[in-house]
Amino acid sequence: MDRVEELSRRLVEKNERVSKMGVLSVVQSKHKFLPVLTKYFYAYIRRRLEALCGTDYVISTRETIEKEIYCGMIIYTNNTYYLLSVRTDYTAVILRLDLAELPEYTIYPGQIIKVLGTNIIGEEVVADSLVYDREFNEQAEQPLPGKFLISIIDMKRLNILNTEETSNVHESERLLSIINECISDVLIIFGDITVQDRDMCKSIAIHKRIRIVCIPYTDGLESSMTYPTEYINRVTSPLPVYNEDNDGIRGLCDISKCWFIELQNPCMISLNGVLIGITTVDILMGISRKEISRNREDRMYDILVHSVYQGTFLPFIPQDIPVDYSGFNAFLWPYRPDLYIFPTCLSARIESICDTYVIPVCTANSLIEVNCSMQGLIEIAQN
Repeated sequence: MDRVEELSRRLVEKNERVSKMGVLSVVQSKHKFLPVLTKYFYAYIRRRLEALCGTDYVISTRETIEKEIYCGMIIYTNNTYYLLSVRTDYTAVILRLDLAELPEYTIYPGQIIKVLGTNIIGEEVVADSLVYDREFNEQAEQPLPGKFLISIIDMKRLNILNTEETSNVHESERLLSIINECISDVLIIFGDITVQDRDMCKSIAIHKRIRIVCIPYTDGLESSMTYPTEYINRVTSPLPVYNEDNDGIRGLCDISKCWFIELQNPCMISLNGVLIGITTVDILMGISRKEISRNREDRMYDILVHSVYQGTFLPFIPQDIPVDYSGFNAFLWPYRPDLYIFPTCLSARIESICDTYVIPVCTANSLIEVNCSMQGLIEIAQN
């Protein structure tokens, strides 16, 4: 039994209200990466439910033959699917989910879904259809007309290439060589970069007038090693100021006025009115591990749709990433991004999903051209 299924089993077996201390003592984790189910875990689920169904939504548990909307997070244990819903007082409600009547579907544990169905016995939702009617928050500012280039360096892949091809070249030398040769307007670096190398990157950025954005990996020695992730020691100080809404959702970081910046993982940045969501977590792998479908033709496209439609930088329950759920606001998208960039070990193409270009980074060094029209339309090309 893996960590996701064990979490699901414990939730199903111990369906209790969160205590005043905010902890369900009956589900304290003995596994390194299994989250301790504090109030923050349930608050995160609640916020995701509200994004899909509204702030006033409360799941019904009454017996009825009438079709109603049921919204919750998919969990799976003992060969059975369940809906986990969280009320405004953090009471966890769990109902069995019967998908037998659906002609087609694509679901996975950790997914927030909206189901139209009946609950005849009060304990099991028989799904009649899945409802997809989410509306994303859109920023008021339109992208400025013009084009710019984005380069993306994945240090993990770069180190692998360095080992296989040029073992006599130090990884920092290879990185700085790529930066010096870079012709892009923006350079995004995923990786565990030392303070010394970041300081050199800053000098190059100022000299070349290129914007460099450094994003730490969740497992790097230079990082805090939890998700959300930050560099332990920084070159730039203090942390860039983010705008937050009234509910505490982390906002945007405008990079148009700086040449070098170290950002939290995940983050959403803005350049010339173009919103770019960034994380180093392999979103596609996380979803695909447990994704199940019926009568669907393109599984990878479905996974790409999930990555956007969930509206979060953490749309699944991680198996190998330590998550600090007290920082869950950093996972929630403040707006729908125009570009969504993350590394992946799967083979996936760029797709436009719900007006967001999903850009899976599958190589050590990628180049993206972003074109903005006078009407505010965005098109991209990968070189």
